[in-house]
Amino acid sequence: MVEGLWLIPFLALPHVFYLWLWTNASAWIAVTGSVTRLLGGKWPTDKAAQGDQACKYMATMAHLIKVIQATGVVAWFLVHSPAALTPSGVLAMPVWRLVLGATMGLLGQSLNAGIYAAIGRNGVYYGNCFGAPLGPWCSGFPFNIPGVVGRHPQYSGVLLSLWGGVLLTADDAATAAGFPQFAILWSIFYVLTGIQEQTESKDRGAASKAQ
Repeated sequence: MVEGLWLIPFLALPHVFYLWLWTNASAWIAVTGSVTRLLGGKWPTDKAAQGDQACKYMATMAHLIKVIQATGVVAWFLVHSPAALTPSGVLAMPVWRLVLGATMGLLGQSLNAGIYAAIGRNGVYYGNCFGAPLGPWCSGFPFNIPGVVGRHPQYSGVLLSLWGGVLLTADDAATAAGFPQFAILWSIFYVLTGIQEQTESKDRGAASKAQ
């Protein structure tokens, strides 16, 4: 039985945000302009500089949303399996789960670090939608990994980290309360976001023209 369905909005929150940005790039640029002026900053007239600011604000919001999401996940564990997040709870897992979970987590984080190093903030945070300056086309690590991992290194890294975390934390109580089912739903959200980002943003042209 799955318990604590209130966790679902926390898991979905960043993906709803990314979908809105992908389909409303010019609106986000307008929002960042308004916020910049409200905070007393100077909004650039150059479209590329506006796009750069949009990426900067998106990065800030994405990190804030991830903190909110993580808070929801931790709260769910505190309610349904408080021992799972303690060092003793993690170390009580079978050795194979500790080794495999830690390995998946390390591989996942190496992919995430690699994607940031390869394409930078603007590459990660929708700079192509916002008309922001982008670096040269990257064909090295992690894009040179064969298969789906090389095509979607960021989300492959997230999924590896996610399921590594499941192996390390989903004890009997968390499993009985449905955390593996939540992890499956969480994974589906990432897959859908990856599919969404393979499509052409309908608002991309408008983004380059936004004031």
